Amino acid sequence: MAAATAAPAKYRPTGADLLHKIDRLGAPAVLEDDFNLDGGPGYAVVETGSADGVAVAVKLLTTVADAAYSEGLQSSLGVALQRHPENVLPLVDSASVLAADHICLPWMIESPHQKVRDELTKTRAALDTASAKAYPAQRAACLMQIKRAEMGVR
Repeated sequence: MAAATAAPAKYRPTGADLLHKIDRLGAPAVLEDDFNLDGGPGYAVVETGSADGVAVAVKLLTTVADAAYSEGLQSSLGVALQRHPENVLPLVDSASVLAADHICLPWMIESPHQKVRDELTKTRAALDTASAKAYPAQRAACLMQIKRAEMGVR
């Protein structure tokens, strides 16, 4: 009987890995390799909310991401805000691709109303933390996005 071969380890980069890869190979290569439109592993890195993961998204959004990639990166920043608002809030409205209406909430188009309400609750809870309150203008901009989204799910 032949020995079973182990499945190859799944590629799970860290934010530091992706930042290093951007420095080595350039942002377009990282966008193509790690942020494919089918949900590459880079999106999960951004969604951790780690400082490095958020920095990867910002670097890609401000240098090479086209509209298709931008939506995924911006939605991932919305998830990151729920986990580590202190890493995302300073960026709100610092560039057009980082506007509050793009990065304060995860992408929820065509989501069931209950899922939208759940995501809004998570984001509001993140914005109520002490670390989020250190960024009053950005926090207010994100709270406005929550109010707008709530009007659509009543």
